[in-house]
Amino acid sequence: MLHKLWLILLPIVAVAPPATNGGAQPEPPRAASPVDPAPSSAGRKQTDAPPPATTSTPAPRRHPDAVEAFHCGFESDARRDWDENHDLMPDGWTRRSGPAYPHYLKIELTAAEAAEGKHALRVALNGGAAAVASPPIEVGPEFSYVLECQVKTVGLVHNAAYMTIGFFDTQNKQLAYHESTRVTTTGGTDGWTKLRIGPVAPPAPDSAYAVISLVVEPTGKTDIRGEVFFDDVWLAHMPRMTVVTSGRHNVFAESERFEVTCKISGILEHDPMISFELVDISSRGVDRSAQKLKGAIVERKNARIERIKGLWRHAVKGYAGEAKWSPASVAPGFYRVMVTMRGQSGLMQQREVTFAVVRPERPQRNGEFGWSLPTGERPLELAQMADLLGHAAVSRVKFPVWHNADDLARGNQLVRFAERLTEMNISIVGLLHEPPSDIRSHFGEDKELYAANVFTSEPELWYRSLEPTMTRLSSKINSWQLGLDNDSSFDGFPGAKAAVQAVKKQLEQFGQSANLGVGWRWVSDVPAMRDAPWKFLALSADPPLTDVELDAYLTASRERGVQRWVVLEPLPRDRYPMEVRAADLVQRMMAAKIGGAESVFVPDPFNGQHGLMNEDGSPGELFLTWRTTSLALSGSTYLGQIPMPGGSQNQIFSRGEDAVMVVWNIKPTEEELFFGREIEVVDVWGRRSKPPLEQGRSKIAVGPLPTFITGVSGPIMRLSMDFRFTVDRLPNVYGKPHRSGFVVTNHFPQGLGGTITLNLPTEWRRRIKPFSVKLAAGETRTYPFDVVIPIDANSGPQEIQVDFDLHVDEHYQFSLKRQIEVGLGDVTVDVTTSLTTNGVLVVKQEMTNNTDQTVDFKCYLAAPNERRMQTQVYRLGRGKDIKFYRYPNGRELLGKTLYLKAEEVDGLRTLNYRFEARE
Repeated sequence: MLHKLWLILLPIVAVAPPATNGGAQPEPPRAASPVDPAPSSAGRKQTDAPPPATTSTPAPRRHPDAVEAFHCGFESDARRDWDENHDLMPDGWTRRSGPAYPHYLKIELTAAEAAEGKHALRVALNGGAAAVASPPIEVGPEFSYVLECQVKTVGLVHNAAYMTIGFFDTQNKQLAYHESTRVTTTGGTDGWTKLRIGPVAPPAPDSAYAVISLVVEPTGKTDIRGEVFFDDVWLAHMPRMTVVTSGRHNVFAESERFEVTCKISGILEHDPMISFELVDISSRGVDRSAQKLKGAIVERKNARIERIKGLWRHAVKGYAGEAKWSPASVAPGFYRVMVTMRGQSGLMQQREVTFAVVRPERPQRNGEFGWSLPTGERPLELAQMADLLGHAAVSRVKFPVWHNADDLARGNQLVRFAERLTEMNISIVGLLHEPPSDIRSHFGEDKELYAANVFTSEPELWYRSLEPTMTRLSSKINSWQLGLDNDSSFDGFPGAKAAVQAVKKQLEQFGQSANLGVGWRWVSDVPAMRDAPWKFLALSADPPLTDVELDAYLTASRERGVQRWVVLEPLPRDRYPMEVRAADLVQRMMAAKIGGAESVFVPDPFNGQHGLMNEDGSPGELFLTWRTTSLALSGSTYLGQIPMPGGSQNQIFSRGEDAVMVVWNIKPTEEELFFGREIEVVDVWGRRSKPPLEQGRSKIAVGPLPTFITGVSGPIMRLSMDFRFTVDRLPNVYGKPHRSGFVVTNHFPQGLGGTITLNLPTEWRRRIKPFSVKLAAGETRTYPFDVVIPIDANSGPQEIQVDFDLHVDEHYQFSLKRQIEVGLGDVTVDVTTSLTTNGVLVVKQEMTNNTDQTVDFKCYLAAPNERRMQTQVYRLGRGKDIKFYRYPNGRELLGKTLYLKAEEVDGLRTLNYRFEARE
């Protein structure tokens, strides 16, 4: 038991000084350590410290606009001699001791290396870890703090060096913990690298002091030789600037007014200028304002801080105040408010806050799209989270519900939370992944606990603890998931089916059918078990599947008899541009919908890299992309796609009589088509516009980012998708009639009548009389026609415009474009042009015979103001024949239209091609 006690006490790096009130020794605060690098409280954050230098470019000497609060260069200076007792340990610093921190490791002041001055702190490695903690340093919650330190490593392979800072109250309770980048190899011309933490702020008004720790620890294996040098430890305070809105989660309804508040403290000027600027997702200015801050002096007085032994004091006073601003009413979309503070010395600080404005819309009942919230309501409160979910277009939420058996308050909160979500058409899935603290120790001390380990243990270990949760929530929650989305521990687990069946049997003792699900990997294939105890599988992959891969996996698993709940993690923020991440998210959500996924979940929406929200609970750039796509697709039926005049790709989804088209194009273009009378165009940020209807068509700007067209007429889209020619390839035989026809279906719920006109290519010089059509609801008819191709008509695909003039519930006039291929594809010709360096235009003719019949063709090439050229293709069997034509004055022909004609010898076929001469 003594050994286990040591393991529990080990996570201590930021060491608190002893209390002097009555001589009682306080319980040491918990923080990260070389044994357990993760924080034991919610206060830990990986800071935005820069990576170690890899070039000779030096880091900035000091952080700008910062005032020194503590400095230790391990020298003897005017303020303090750091080794008055000459024991080679810096005075006031505390060495960490314990099984993981062997006492035989040398930690001492040395003059052999120094980043500045003559001395540094040296750690000589010989296995294990080392850590030293500074004296307590007074801090004030009205400031932000930046910590810098120079480090140099020699001969390290496995160990890493870093620094930490912990903030404490006067009771020696750790309130927050921050850690720098960890380095194994340092750079720079002199071998030194600057580590930096911050700016970071003490988290609470009762923050009293900070402790800095310098740490060397193994990253796996441990080094038995090597050295680490620390020098120039510098802590400074800066003005603290926070920007918040009057909203609970920064998502506002479009008619809702709100206020932005900038709170500033710790400044040395009492009236700096505060500027507010509102910008949209494209950084275009929307509104702005400026005002002078009316600061009041604040001097901190805390009698209890005097009791902290060895406290390093510094002046903790300055001006504080706040500025408020209400932006003008803004349309739906994603926005940033940039707040800048400028004083007599120029720019002092800048902060931003993000928010979204949305049109209130309820999610679809039993929709497919949802969020997984592995940490529960954090970083918001439970009521705030429920309110946010009501704006997020989620129909399902995975939420941790397993709590301590005696925590009645938490149980009541969860019941109210589930009831409120139900009122908003949101169903809750109970996450059972982390045993509560009252039984956690029964499952060992591993930080990461897997569902298969928990639920294949003796039921007595978990069943009694789970009973209060199930008793309260089994009537509110129908589905339960064992483990998090990325927990695939049941995948490949021996006897997984029997183990989950046993859990299901235990849970169903509460009187409700337990719809259970577990995590699974796509690469393991979805098990074909119709009698499986799990109702659904949370399917994930690392790295995440692309939209094409996702479609393939969903197609392959369609008949497996289990619901496929897709885990869809957005691309990382630091590796992909915003537009790429947004387009990818839409494409994968569409792929999941088209593939028939029963549910689609973002695994951690508040993840700073892969989420939809920011870590502070405000909306990120992808929040509205998710919301817009979910609102468009949730509960819809996939119809398919239609050819568009500009070649844009599209997918169409219907919900009742209305449809939504999602359209995009690699190159920016404009599509002109009849979509419906009351359409709206919505971009991925939720911004809306209503294009006018001109001559029966709407013009829509299309680009790489998908665009949503809502209010599309479902019957018109279905009619357009189903319209086809019975014969869409005609032989290269000219002057003779060829029989074809078109097929049309009435998708309106009532009869229709009117005309359909086929507009042949202009160069065909032919017209077909309009067809009079009458169709009952749901009726399909074929209308035959003959077409004669003129002798000079081009081969290849020819565009046919189809005009509709229909009377149904209203008068509809719209057009489609379809193609008829001239040529059966048995013999084809490809033509390319190029310009040589001496100005000769080279025309390359490549004829391909795709049959086993030998053919001969006479070929003629005509160019403006040039003599006609002639070649012949002799006895071409299956394969290719290549011919070249050359024009000496080729530059004059660039941009002109050339005409190639290939006549079959002793045959009926003639191939015609018109093309433009290009370099």
